[in-house]
Amino acid sequence: MKWLFVFVCFCASFSTSFGQHRSYSDIADSVYAALKKHEPGFLLPLLHDSCRISGLPKGMNAKMIPLLLDKYPAVQAYKIVTINKDTAGTRVQMEVMFETGKAAYPDFVLNQHWRITELNVVKSASFNRLANRILAAPDTIHLPLITIRQRLYVKAEADGRKGLFLLDTGSPDMILNRTFFNDSLQLVSASGTESINGVRGDGILTRRISGFTLGRMKLSNFSAFVMNEGIGGEAEGLPFLGSIGYNVLRDFEWRFDLPAGKLILVKTDDNGDYISQQYRLTSMKYMGPLEMRRHVPVAVITISDMPFRMGIDCSIGSNVFFARSKNELLPYMSQIDPATAAQEGVPANGIQGVLNKALIGTLEFSNMPASIEQGSFVYDNAEVAPLNGLLGTAFLGCYKTVINLKKKLICFW
Repeated sequence: MKWLFVFVCFCASFSTSFGQHRSYSDIADSVYAALKKHEPGFLLPLLHDSCRISGLPKGMNAKMIPLLLDKYPAVQAYKIVTINKDTAGTRVQMEVMFETGKAAYPDFVLNQHWRITELNVVKSASFNRLANRILAAPDTIHLPLITIRQRLYVKAEADGRKGLFLLDTGSPDMILNRTFFNDSLQLVSASGTESINGVRGDGILTRRISGFTLGRMKLSNFSAFVMNEGIGGEAEGLPFLGSIGYNVLRDFEWRFDLPAGKLILVKTDDNGDYISQQYRLTSMKYMGPLEMRRHVPVAVITISDMPFRMGIDCSIGSNVFFARSKNELLPYMSQIDPATAAQEGVPANGIQGVLNKALIGTLEFSNMPASIEQGSFVYDNAEVAPLNGLLGTAFLGCYKTVINLKKKLICFW
């Protein structure tokens, strides 16, 4: 009998230490299995009778859990984010990844007896509403850049067609080359009464994309514009399939490393925070604010203490200043043709040269290719301060450059 008592005590002690070592992950496994398989049996035995489920009435576990799981979108992966002890117990926060590519953060609280006394899942899900646009992607994507005439291209595939896409942060959406996408076209509006992103729909063509693959990212079920006329040309044995605009990459922070020939996309949430905190930058040369002109990020540069509001557009090479800035800018440019600069206004082919020095905050940009061009009405808006020009790859190549659109930040490291 004494031996049996010692054995029971040993087992209880072992069970407690073993449970404390593994129960967090074991219980998280069960929560995840319930969400993934929509099976209440994985979850109900873990719940305390008075468990609070997402603020719903207590004491109804057997009724609530099957209903919640039935409406919860399918998940395909999870990890434990934090484990924090407080007066209510131990709160375990999970990160689950829906099959749509979106992340959610359910959490639960364990009491001292390893029962769940609080379960928060409702706020993590969008019930019965799968977005038309479906993104599936890891936390980071590393893309090799192909530079052609100072413009940045990436290899990608759209509906089974492989080729090159121009990176165009000056465009709101994807635009497809009609040479390769002449099927399943839709006319947005022949009358011009409809608009897309502020562009009147006079004969605008669109096409539904079932699947677009860029590195390890897959974007499904979305619309893209299609050029009215097709274009030819290829590079590295691949055809030019179109351009990628803001909406394709809006769920990521963009990290340009032009000297290394790569672009790193880091997934962010709706607030611009990283889905995985391990990708936070630890050292920077400078960080400053961005404005947003619709889909275009805007940085303020100073030239001899004069501010210039410049859109950032990686689809152009040289930095472009609009004609109204000519007189202020010319004294700070070199390698220009004096005869061209002396003309009234700005000629059709612009004024080419080098911008000697500019600053963003305290960070210096020296000897950047620049031109003065006839301005575009697209960037002249009486409701807000008009843009003075656009910064292209000549700007992005000066430093490693980070653009976080949702936080409205630009960083250099």
